[in-house]
Amino acid sequence: MEYKSTKEKRFAEAYDTYADNVYRACLYLMKEKEKAEHVMEEVFIEFYDCFEEIPTKYWNAYLLHMVQERVAEEKAGDQV
Repeated sequence: MEYKSTKEKRFAEAYDTYADNVYRACLYLMKEKEKAEHVMEEVFIEFYDCFEEIPTKYWNAYLLHMVQERVAEEKAGDQV
């Protein structure tokens, strides 16, 4: 795969490394495949905007924190 930039390449590597873990957390917390996939997508979209500012060793923790925030938002929105 051709990458346009170093940022895209690094993001792709981060996605490959952490996507399974993030998806499992989303699915565990959301209990529904479609909702879990939506949360995962939102998490990685936001992560793309900021991952270069975060030390690599904290990426997993940051992503899982983002999952918790998105799940809370989704569940709050479901109650309205």
